[in-house]
Amino acid sequence: MNRLYYVYVVELRPLPGRGPSVYVGSSGLRPEERFDHHMDRDTWDDRAGSRHVRRRGRCLRPDLYRGVKPVPTRKEAKQAEQRLRTRLERLGYVVYGSCRTSKTCTL
Repeated sequence: MNRLYYVYVVELRPLPGRGPSVYVGSSGLRPEERFDHHMDRDTWDDRAGSRHVRRRGRCLRPDLYRGVKPVPTRKEAKQAEQRLRTRLERLGYVVYGSCRTSKTCTL
């Protein structure tokens, strides 16, 4: 069976003085399962999920990742993350996760 990688977006509680915030990530798990993994405080450690999602995560935002299809490789998923991040930043979102080489990397 071939594994698929999913790109997902989590809405975050905004920080004072900042615009709407989201976390963009990718995983071999379906978005719902990955969100639960981020939020499971009983088994959480630094490798299990983003501190941004754990502390400020509200819900998945499938409306923001609709049209981003699952892909067969992690590399393709990371590329899709970057494209989605750029699109959301252009729409005015403060985006966490999905770090790229830039001065605006939020990780």
